[in-house]
Order: sequence, then C-alpha cells, then structure tokens
Amino acid sequence: LMLALFSTGLIKSFTVPIFEHKPLANINSYFLLSEPTFEYDAFVIFSSQDSDWVVKTLIPTLEEKHHFKCCVHYRDFVLGVPFRENMVNSVYKSRKTLAVVSKNFFNSNYCGSELDYALHRLMERRDDSLVVIKIDDVDRIKLPKELRKRSYIDLQKSVEKDHWDRKLVKCLTLPSDQPQKQIL
Repeated sequence: LMLALFSTGLIKSFTVPIFEHKPLANINSYFLLSEPTFEYDAFVIFSSQDSDWVVKTLIPTLEEKHHFKCCVHYRDFVLGVPFRENMVNSVYKSRKTLAVVSKNFFNSNYCGSELDYALHRLMERRDDSLVVIKIDDVDRIKLPKELRKRSYIDLQKSVEKDHWDRKLVKCLTLPSDQPQKQIL
C-alpha cells in the first residue's frame, strides 16, 4: 500500500519513528525494591513417620497459638498437580521452609526432594528461608553441607526443649519496620 501511494505521488515522504532501546542498568534492583507476597508463612517438610509431633505439636503451636499460616502436604498440595510441582510451588510460595529433620527424614525420597528445592532457593536467593528443626538424635553429618554450619533448633538438647517455639516464632516473625526482601 505504501509503495502504491509513493508511486502515485500522493505521499512525497514519510517518517518512521525510531525507538531507542536502552537496557536497564540493573533489572534486579526493581525486584529488590518490591515487597514479596507469600501465600504461606512456612512450608513444613517432614517424614510421615514423624507426623505425630508435627500434627499434634508443631502445626497447632504455629497456627493456633501464634496465627501463622503453614503449608503442609497432606492438606495444601493442589490435587491433580504432579508432586514435584507441588513441592517447588510450596517452597517458593512460603516465606520460610521448616525441615523437621530426623532419621526418618533422611529415609524418605520426598523429604530429600523437598529439601533440595528449599536448598536451591536458599542458595539462589540468599534469603535465609530454610530453618532446620532436629527432633531426634540423627547425626549432623547427614545434613547437606550447606546446612551444617547454620544454626538450627535441636529438640534433643534439654535447653532447647523449653525455648524452641519462642525461637521459631522469632524466626518466622518479620519486623514491621523492615520487610523481608526477595531477590527474583
């Protein structure tokens, strides 16, 4: 059409707008400034063999006593979605991932996968999003090397038995004047 208009002389010239592309200096700075929104306060990873303590003690303490919103597989995984996809979504939709570590934990394929996804997020975003709660005498060497030098809650120590919930609540509570930053 344009060629026909030029050849008939109806249009003598026309200007094509040119847009200059300027790359963003640091695209991550946008994401650092925005506050993340999470669906859950914590995603709880645990072996089904340890469900007694998790269901009767941990979840009621966090949800009923302290009003945190927890993601647990038996209740919150989306039906019809592959397990691995549910695991990844749960890790990234939660401010923290709580790994309830025990001898049973390391014998579970699902716990290992969920821990891998939580470790990936921890290393990728450096957001201190993974919290370990050790509930039996499992050897610390079983923990992935990235977690061995990090502090954790050890319920086998009598001192921590009386203070574990206070420590955990403090970890899960965001200071109101300093929102947690999320790097995407």
